[in-house]
Amino acid sequence: MGRKTSKSAVFLGFLLSIGVLIIAFFLYHMVTRPPERPVPHIEEQVIVLPVEEVRVEPSPIAAEEPAVIEPETAAAPPVVFTEELPSEPISVAIGEDVGAEPPAVIEKEPASVLIVEETVPEPLSEEPMIPEEEPSGYPFGIVPIIKSDDGSTSFDLVIVHTNDVKGNIYTENGGLGLARLSTLMKMGRGYSDNLLFLNTGDVGSIAPEHEEIAALVVDEMGYDAYLPFEIQGTKNARSLAINALDEEGYFVVQPYQLYIYNGFVVGVVGVVGPKDVPNVTFDSDLVLENARHAVDLAHTFVDYLIVLTDLGDGPFSSVDLAESIDGIDLIIDGNGGETVLDVNNTLIVRGKEQLRSIGGLVLTIVDREVMLTQLLTFGAEDLLNPSASEILQAYGEMAEHYGTTLPEEIDEDPEIVALIGPSPEEPMIPEEEPSGYPFGIVPIIKSDDGSTSFDLVIVHTNDVKGNIYTENGGLGLARLSTLMKMGRGYSDNLLFLNTGDVGSIAPEHEEIAALVVDEMGYDAYLPFEIQGTKNARSLAINALDEEGYFVVQPYQLYIYNGFVVGVVGVVGPKDVPNVTFDSDLVLENARHAVDLAHTFVDYLIVLTDLGDGPFSSVDLAESIDGIDLIIDGNGGETVLDVNNTLIVRGKEQLRSIGGLVLTIVDREVMLTQLLTFGAEDLLNPSASEILQAYGEMAEHYGTTLPEEIDEDPEIVALIGTLVEEPPVEEFVGPPPPPYVFDPLVFTEEEYDFFYPTAPEPLPADDDFWADFFVVGEDSAVAYDDGTYYFRLFVNEDLVGTIEIVFEGEERLVNVEDLQFYVAEHLTMAARIRIFSDLGSHVTPEELERRGVETVYDEQAFVLYLTFSIQDMPERILSLSSATVNRREQYAISGAIPLKPRWFSLAANLNLFGQLEYPDDFSKFNRTLLNLSVSNRASLFGVALNYNFTLSHQEPYYNPGSWNGYYDFVDASIRLSFGNIGSGLGKILGAQSSIGISLEKNYAFGTTGAKRTQIEETLTIVEESDVEIFLNDKSFYTRRLKPGVYRLRDFILVQGANRIRIEVTPTSTGKPEKPIYLNFGYDYRLLAKGDTTYAIGLSMPQSRGPNKEGSFALLWLGGDYLSYHPKAFTATYRQELGVTDALTTSIDLAFTPGTLQASLGIVFATMIGSTQIQGSAHVETDTWKASYNVNLGQRFGLSETSFLNRLGLSGNYNRPVDSKGSASVSLSYSDSLFNLLRYSLSGSGAYTFDTALATWSVSASTGFSPFKGFSINGSISLTGSSNTSKPILTGQISGSYSISSKASMSNTNSIQATGVNSNLSMSLRPSKDDSITLSYSGVRTEFDGSPPKFGAGVLAGSWNHSGTFSSLNLRHQYSLAQKNMTTTVMINTALAYAGGAFGLGRSVSDSFLLVKPTGLLKRGQVSVARSLDSSPTYLPRPFGSALYNGLSTNTTNTVAVFSSGPTEFSTGSSFVYSLSPRGRESFVVRISMQPAFTVSGVLIQKDGTPYIQYSSPIYRITTNEEGEEKHDRDDTLYLFTDQDGRFILNEVKAGSYLFDLKVDDDWYGVRFDVPEQDAKTMGINTILLLESYQVDDPAFEGRVSYFDKVAVLLEAQIEDAFHVEVADEYDARLTLNVIEQTDEESFWNAIFPSFDEDPFFGFDDGFVTDDDFYFDPLVFDEMIGDWESPPTEQTVTTAAP
Repeated sequence: MGRKTSKSAVFLGFLLSIGVLIIAFFLYHMVTRPPERPVPHIEEQVIVLPVEEVRVEPSPIAAEEPAVIEPETAAAPPVVFTEELPSEPISVAIGEDVGAEPPAVIEKEPASVLIVEETVPEPLSEEPMIPEEEPSGYPFGIVPIIKSDDGSTSFDLVIVHTNDVKGNIYTENGGLGLARLSTLMKMGRGYSDNLLFLNTGDVGSIAPEHEEIAALVVDEMGYDAYLPFEIQGTKNARSLAINALDEEGYFVVQPYQLYIYNGFVVGVVGVVGPKDVPNVTFDSDLVLENARHAVDLAHTFVDYLIVLTDLGDGPFSSVDLAESIDGIDLIIDGNGGETVLDVNNTLIVRGKEQLRSIGGLVLTIVDREVMLTQLLTFGAEDLLNPSASEILQAYGEMAEHYGTTLPEEIDEDPEIVALIGPSPEEPMIPEEEPSGYPFGIVPIIKSDDGSTSFDLVIVHTNDVKGNIYTENGGLGLARLSTLMKMGRGYSDNLLFLNTGDVGSIAPEHEEIAALVVDEMGYDAYLPFEIQGTKNARSLAINALDEEGYFVVQPYQLYIYNGFVVGVVGVVGPKDVPNVTFDSDLVLENARHAVDLAHTFVDYLIVLTDLGDGPFSSVDLAESIDGIDLIIDGNGGETVLDVNNTLIVRGKEQLRSIGGLVLTIVDREVMLTQLLTFGAEDLLNPSASEILQAYGEMAEHYGTTLPEEIDEDPEIVALIGTLVEEPPVEEFVGPPPPPYVFDPLVFTEEEYDFFYPTAPEPLPADDDFWADFFVVGEDSAVAYDDGTYYFRLFVNEDLVGTIEIVFEGEERLVNVEDLQFYVAEHLTMAARIRIFSDLGSHVTPEELERRGVETVYDEQAFVLYLTFSIQDMPERILSLSSATVNRREQYAISGAIPLKPRWFSLAANLNLFGQLEYPDDFSKFNRTLLNLSVSNRASLFGVALNYNFTLSHQEPYYNPGSWNGYYDFVDASIRLSFGNIGSGLGKILGAQSSIGISLEKNYAFGTTGAKRTQIEETLTIVEESDVEIFLNDKSFYTRRLKPGVYRLRDFILVQGANRIRIEVTPTSTGKPEKPIYLNFGYDYRLLAKGDTTYAIGLSMPQSRGPNKEGSFALLWLGGDYLSYHPKAFTATYRQELGVTDALTTSIDLAFTPGTLQASLGIVFATMIGSTQIQGSAHVETDTWKASYNVNLGQRFGLSETSFLNRLGLSGNYNRPVDSKGSASVSLSYSDSLFNLLRYSLSGSGAYTFDTALATWSVSASTGFSPFKGFSINGSISLTGSSNTSKPILTGQISGSYSISSKASMSNTNSIQATGVNSNLSMSLRPSKDDSITLSYSGVRTEFDGSPPKFGAGVLAGSWNHSGTFSSLNLRHQYSLAQKNMTTTVMINTALAYAGGAFGLGRSVSDSFLLVKPTGLLKRGQVSVARSLDSSPTYLPRPFGSALYNGLSTNTTNTVAVFSSGPTEFSTGSSFVYSLSPRGRESFVVRISMQPAFTVSGVLIQKDGTPYIQYSSPIYRITTNEEGEEKHDRDDTLYLFTDQDGRFILNEVKAGSYLFDLKVDDDWYGVRFDVPEQDAKTMGINTILLLESYQVDDPAFEGRVSYFDKVAVLLEAQIEDAFHVEVADEYDARLTLNVIEQTDEESFWNAIFPSFDEDPFFGFDDGFVTDDDFYFDPLVFDEMIGDWESPPTEQTVTTAAP
């Protein structure tokens, strides 16, 4: 059956065919002149006649005879040329006086020839090309670029190509990103000059204001050539298109370029598909018949011909191009799927779009002949983590040989980051392992001195809670750092760990916090408060991102003289955006990880902050066998032994430092000793009782303490120190006799026997503390009304979480949730009795009345339900107690709810400037100054984003893209609109797409993914012990009573899960026949029935001076925004959990004429997990299709199987009209003696069209010979079926960390003739500054000549991070080009909401503005998350403090602290509850009621002061009847000091009274506090009262005494009428205010300085050294047996 072709396709194909002929025309002219003949620099008259006869007439000044070239066949008519055609403007050579030459005139016959006008158009690029040597002898005056000229006749030429970036310039959407690609290319050019870097296809829409930056990026990355129109104005990279002509027939860009590598000439020609470019045409009737002839002649001076095109799979495709013209060696294509074809002896290649793969070819050149062609294609997922990539394990060594050796991690090129900014997220971390250990973890060798017997000291801290200084009873970070550095100075056998709550860290302090952790020498810690450390490891095995990847490292290995310690992090659930802690992988994989760990770990430590929570560290120890030590946080000081696991936890806020000492003999723990030091002991070691007992042992283990511990100056430089040391409490009399504790020393086996158990609680009558109230012991936490989630236990088994609504004093259980968990397990009668006539909610009391035993525990957030066997014959048995602790997400009682402002705006500002100039400073070659503004707004809950740029040159204002979204948080669905996506519809000149999409993603709301639903029913006939095994490892044991049990929440591990259930009746003790269950599991699986999806519809949008498309809108500058709905693109994507072991995915995209579809499957079996991915691209006009199939296998047979370290993958790709190609790769990794990691890999590929087979094998290794230094090396062997000699290559690199503030690195690529090297060094002189120096391009030949430094690039940069902004300054000097570039970038952010403005370094999403008013305007503002204890100080340049630490789509509880107007006054604190959607923001205005500080002095009759006297304070009010009332003010209480002075703070205006005891009488002493007006508010806030002495004659007339006799008589009379007798003081007195002063004057008078105090007025010789001499013997004789006197000081307290 014939194929039907549309007329439009034929027409478009014809137009593109014309482009093919243009190539032939170019090639024809290339070969009509031999290369040795120079081009005369004159303008020419060219007459182009019809094809039958072409005649070129020289101008009058032409001096050369025409060259006549005869045709080779009769089919190609002869062509006679006398001179070259006029070149396009870009090819005019520098230095030629083109203005002095006659203009070119082209004459032709009417209607059949093209007439070119005499005026030469202005060039598009800023500068013309610079010829390297003498004028060119090639067509159109093209000057070849000599890329290498080292005399080699045998070498490898690497061609790297990219296509269809489509605006995906960052590391996201599966793409590598420009910055990381640039790093790779610079590495490659550092290794070899034999590299050609090309780009084709759809770059993406570039706004006019970004065109200069885009050109700088292309040049900086080192591209050699690219296709035009999206990018223009590059200086080094060539924009090529031979078929793009202006209205006068001139080339609008350069048509081709020649590159010479050691004499081997490569020609690159650009061919672009038709585009809607104003005044540019892509079709021509020139040279229709000379195409093949021209290609043949081209090979007279071109050794290898490349066509760069974006024809893709269109109506006239790259395949059609190859079929039309013989002799093209390589076509690099764009606008289509990944392709490798061989058509008509032309190789056609095309990579994945959006930098999801980087294509490459390697040409082996011998004597200017291509002896071997090898394909090198790398996926972005492989390049983002080369050491863990299966394909790079196969290609690794060959890639290294060809100058693309990859480090373990590819950083972003700082030059590109300075231009476009960093990627929004770090790339994913694959899970394979180059080190031989799971997840690629590389062990850290801590000591290696050959000792077989030594002591290992483990020091741990927890719950710092922001108490970083020596205060509140804590040691402080600076002094702890001193201790740790002392310890490491004594021995390397030390492990320093931290867990628990570090405290809230403001974004601007994150770098400092990381520096502190590294400087102190921490080895590992739990994540999220601290991040970005260089040496310390952040560990969490159960913190996963949305795709199931680890967000931080899961564990780390430390090696001490061959003794391997494994440290695993387990974090409790936290409110971290896009991170889940409730995963089926947590406990399921924990046991598997422990069992696996003990195959290579001698001692296993779990670092956790579970504390005493719902799932505690004790539960963890009981659930998993084999953990040696759990270091815990979030709780009180603890030492426990649970299931042979030691659990330790120190005091919070560094009030104690925990430690253990392991005595190791021949890699066995022979002795475990506890060493715990309180902060009070460490602050004064010589006076510490416990350190007197532990002293000798502490010294032996490297923790000998001096008499005083100073603060580490390095830490003080980072965080500062306290202005004052904390006050020392005064004690009356000497301290009590010391009680010395013996140290605890025991082995692990003796721990249970020797460690004392907790004593039984004392009876109430004998408990000394029984009459004391302990806060929190019996009190309930007050929660606001709202919805909460409790753990639900049914018949003692955890089944899940249930919703409970708090309404006042009532607690209402969600009936629907309850039915979900229990209804199907109840009998019909029980269901009717319990659930009939119930509404949506039921109280626990009502459940109790309906026969359900109910226990409600609000403190633990647990609901226990017990059903009888009659009601629930089938019971639920949960095999995992993992659940989410939602309690910490709830608001604190009393928190003030804030509503978001209807409108808010945050603008991130980026000022970018660049100067480029020669090293003689003679001129500026380039100047650039741009201000980029990224706006993030919220309007009635809808998030809006809009970007624009302001420039110093026209156009001054350049609008960018915009989009918005709205989240339906309850359903985790986002509705997006605006400039989103990039459609399939190709409209010429379209710059972007506009559309709408609806996407379900668990990151967009509060719902979570479903869990696996594997269940098994177990019938127990008689009481039995049930034990369940997973892969022959017991993980669950329980004694069950008769009944039917449904087993659920199975613990599953990656790969095969062989479950065995053994039931042993207690009466016989003999096990019954086991029950076997087999499951396969993979973390990429969705639970059965779970799904995510996205639906979108978009259309192209173009901008230009003309109206186009179906409709257009008037835009800025007279332009129009045109829309093309007929070229719409509809997309649909869905992932579905078909079963618990099978997940499918489908991705569809359709635009008229094109259909793209892909189908993916992930399924788990007993041999592991398999992933199959298939995709197809169909042109619906012709129904031609290309397709690709990928297969990956991860083995998971058993813990000991070597297959688990084996990776296997395969690929089959079949483009249109091709037999296709297939490839397979295999990799294996392990370690040798746990010291030397290695990996082996092999791969093979076969192309069916050419019967070409290629193969490669490789090996790599790495190790650390000493601390801070690492070496990596590799070797590879590659070959193919058409060559007999394989290629062997090698590579070596090293890095060294001099200190935490300095590091250096060196990378060397060893080639046949020499070594290429790069050197770099980084310094951090301060916490806010970093300096980087680098030199690239050092070449060392093997001929004995010294290294060549003269052709490299020297660069230096300085980064400064301030409070409100960040600064980056970079200077680069190219020695070869003698050119300098200086770049500066400044970032800051402005925020607005509700009439308030804030300033910060950046704003990422929602924010809070805090605006103090009144007295607080002169104070300082700090903000913290309420669950943390460390607030962050926020400056207020615009009057409002900006806090951007809010999380969207969840409840945030924020505490705001404000100091008073002076340093002596107290401030206020406020707690707010906020629940923002995306971009929503808040404003709060805080104020404080004016208050005074009141002070006076009380003196007794004998003239002695009232010392330590106390009394309540009463506020005096008057009721409606005019009667005086005394109400106790609980915020005030009177205390006197040694001078009898009392000071009352925060006293509001009003009248007050306190009690004064005078002998046996009680005086009521009154004082009045005046009101403050607006003018005096906050000024002179100290009120000094009269000093009162009892019986002072000056007060005699003012004391009102009470007549007791008269009152008693009156009372007797009134009592007869049953009138209550009133209580009264014996006397009353009013103290007047005698002075009103300011706080500083008052406190200086109370506490004068040493110079002002007469007590200290003695001369310098008053005290000598002899006065400090202490004789203990004399002291003992003097003091004797001292006893405390029974009454040292009488303290009088007023009665209530």
